[in-house]
Amino acid sequence: MSEETEQVTAQTEEVVGPSGIGGWLILPAIGLILSPFLTISTIATDIDYLDSYSRYEGLVTGELVILCVLLIFQIFVAVNFYRKKKSAPKLMIYLLGFNAGINVLLYLWVIGELGEATTEITTGLLRGIAVAAVWIPYFLKSIRVKNTFVKD
Repeated sequence: MSEETEQVTAQTEEVVGPSGIGGWLILPAIGLILSPFLTISTIATDIDYLDSYSRYEGLVTGELVILCVLLIFQIFVAVNFYRKKKSAPKLMIYLLGFNAGINVLLYLWVIGELGEATTEITTGLLRGIAVAAVWIPYFLKSIRVKNTFVKD
């Protein structure tokens, strides 16, 4: 079979099983819309903290840099997700891992600076780990994910 014939065959094969942004996949789809706005809100709050808590300027500035990188990555992942790119599931897994990693880093950083963790940081840590623990396996195993993200 020639390469051209294989491509035509692959394009005409009918998808078996669920596909499209629906089912459980709707939850991360909503999250990808809301996450940049929440990140922007956190950035705005941190900018206010810079004026109020000059003692922790290094901590807040570091968090601001991390949040700006996260915001750019969130938008990049969302664009690939809604374009149904083949790379979207892998990018989503990276985003979930990056977010969990950021929360671990911030938790340790706050403990180092303050000597204890705040409730907000602890909640963020647990949420980030729980979200990654649920959605990474979903993006690895889901038939809907495999059938939805097929565009080059």
